Amino acid sequence: MSRLRLVTYLYAEQLIDQTTFLKWCLTFTEKSSIEVSPIIVILIGIFWDDLIARRATGRKLTELILDKVDQVLVSVAQTWF
Repeated sequence: MSRLRLVTYLYAEQLIDQTTFLKWCLTFTEKSSIEVSPIIVILIGIFWDDLIARRATGRKLTELILDKVDQVLVSVAQTWF
């Protein structure tokens, strides 16, 4: 968790390129499995305002969230049926 605090601090102080970092967050979300969803939720929650404030990242985030929800539904359907 301390790494997350460090990244949040660097981001807030604009010590890392914010656009590049937000794109990295989206890439991480896209390539991650369902098992790391709690980490993704925390990460997206922290940077939510900035992610949705930009048209490109907001659109991509919406697509990724819908895709992850679909993955969860498929996984649940396979487990239960």
